[in-house]
Amino acid sequence: MPTDPITIALVSLAIGLVIGSIAGRILSGATRQRRTLTEELRQKDDELKTYQHQVTEHFITTSELVNNLTQSYKDVHQHLAASAMTLTNPEISNKLLEAGSGNLGLSHVMEDSSVVSPQPPKDYTPDVSGVLDESYGLEKNKAEPSADSTTENDDGNDPTTKPA
Repeated sequence: MPTDPITIALVSLAIGLVIGSIAGRILSGATRQRRTLTEELRQKDDELKTYQHQVTEHFITTSELVNNLTQSYKDVHQHLAASAMTLTNPEISNKLLEAGSGNLGLSHVMEDSSVVSPQPPKDYTPDVSGVLDESYGLEKNKAEPSADSTTENDDGNDPTTKPA
């Protein structure tokens, strides 16, 4: 090992340069990577904003086109109704006007007929109590019990009383 101070200084300088260059490359790589990621993030953010703008424009245009289509349909229907008033009889004209208002000719059917909307079944008796009773709807035997009634069935159709 050399003990000369100049040799020690030169060896220390060489080792310092090697360590410094390695540290510089590592740090510059991290900085470069950070800059690259930041730039990519900015680019993706710009792409997202552009996409959102395009979607918004698409829906605005679609809405305008649907409104135009609806107005065109109304104009055509009004033209047909006006022509029908002058060219055909009043019955056909009225049907066209009803169809344009969304009734589709069902208004006179609903007015003329007494169609009742279906109701769900009731789960209670119409009695005052309003509670479902097991005996509701069963006919009560109004005849006086006689000595014969214990051996014979009133109508003869009760299978529980017939012998097997």
